[in-house]
Amino acid sequence: MHPSTLLVMEQLGLIEKLLALPHGIIRDMPLHTRNGKVPFGGSG
Repeated sequence: MHPSTLLVMEQLGLIEKLLALPHGIIRDMPLHTRNGKVPFGGSG
C-alpha cells in the first residue's frame, strides 16, 4: 500500500483497523479488457 494511503488512513483514525486486517501478497493482477487479459502489476 502506498505510504500516502497509510497516512490518510492514520489521519482518519482508521490505521489500527487497517493494520488488523489479514495481509497478503499479490503475485498477479491482470487487467481485463475486451481483447483479453493484460499483465498488470504483481511480480511478473
